[in-house]
Amino acid sequence: MENNLEKDISKRIENPNFEIESDLEVNREGVESSQEIFGEKERVLRDKIEKERAIADLHAKDQTSVKQNVNQAKTLDSSGKLKYLMDLASEKGVFYAVEIAKKLNDPYVLDVFHDNLASNEQYKNFFDK
Repeated sequence: MENNLEKDISKRIENPNFEIESDLEVNREGVESSQEIFGEKERVLRDKIEKERAIADLHAKDQTSVKQNVNQAKTLDSSGKLKYLMDLASEKGVFYAVEIAKKLNDPYVLDVFHDNLASNEQYKNFFDK
């Protein structure tokens, strides 16, 4: 036992930064693995967003459907418009619902719709499907 202790003490005398260097190496490895995990999660989320955007583009190309949705929303009061937009986000995607909200030319509804999506990161629910 003393033999190991003596070796440890002699290592520390020879290289006083030994423990610090070991700790730094462990921390570097932890940071690198965290970056890999974060990078993978970011790639997955980007893929989901790209798929969502592609679906929204397909829906937006159907101008008849877009006009119908805009006209339907215009008949509603502000709270009805917001509920309608949230339903559209569930059915056809967030990007499509945002496009409809923009076409309503109602800054208040667009702003509150954005706030609803951003509150508690609710928009993530639409990408977790």
